[in-house]
Parts: sequence; structure tokens; C-alpha cells
Amino acid sequence: MEDMNISRMTAAMYRTGQSILAQRLQPLELNGGQMDCLFVITLREGLSQMELAQLFAGKSVTAKWVKVLIEKGYVQRQVDTQDKRMCHLYLTEQGRVVAPLVQQIFREQVQLHLRNLTGDEARQLSLLMEKVLSGLLEEKAQLEHEMEKNKDEKGVYENEKNNQS
Repeated sequence: MEDMNISRMTAAMYRTGQSILAQRLQPLELNGGQMDCLFVITLREGLSQMELAQLFAGKSVTAKWVKVLIEKGYVQRQVDTQDKRMCHLYLTEQGRVVAPLVQQIFREQVQLHLRNLTGDEARQLSLLMEKVLSGLLEEKAQLEHEMEKNKDEKGVYENEKNNQS
């Protein structure tokens, strides 16, 4: 039963935090994912869109977020001079103007989550969350490995089946 309470609380914290974040981002007309992308680009200008996608929800969602940031005039793509398939992301002048605001919103959002905790409680929470995340990442890696293995085994089976025909 306590497991369900942890899940409910985690979901409620996420939804509430996202709702507050949406209100804070209204003047910029960005959502949380777009803000996260802009925040990372601010910290790591020149990173490739592929590198950005690896940090987030995958290629297609990241591509949509980047497209919005480009349309709003915050970010620009530059094609890699050595690999024309790769694009690097940079802030525009307008992006540089809003970057401090995005960083401030991000810091305030983190502080909002921690404001009722002592320093020791915040450190303990961070350690516990890292532990939970580590377990989730291990499980994800194992599932991905099993899927690859199953795909390989299916390919071998298909080849054998075709060779028998």
C-alpha cells in the first residue's frame, strides 16, 4: 500500500510542479520541455540536436521542441561543416535576452520543490532520488538489452525459416 502512496505522491508533485511552471512560462509562450531544451542549450551552446535528444524524450519530441524554439526566435541551427547531417544549436540574440529569465525560472522551480525541507533533508532526498533513478536506469538498460537480444534471435529464426523454404 505504501508503494501506491509513493507513486501517487510522485505523480501529484510532478503535475503540480508542471502546472506552476506552465504559469511562470506563460510570458515566454513555452512549455516545460521547451524550457528544459532552452536551458540546456544556454549551458551547452553548440551541442548537436542528437545530443540534446539523448538528454530528453527522444528525437521526435526534441525536434518538435527545437522547432518551436527556432520559430520563437530563441535558437538557431547551424549545419556541421564536416558532417552535413548534423546540426548544432545556438542561442540567437533574442535567446540570449530570455536565457537569464529561463535560468531564474529554473532555479525558482527547484527552490519551490525544496522550500519546506532543511538542508539535510534536501541532501537526503537527493540521495534517495538518485538511488531510485539508478534502479530505473538499470531496469531500462536491461529491457533494452533483452529487446535487442529478442530482435537478434527473431532475425536468426527468420533467416533459418527462409533458408528452409
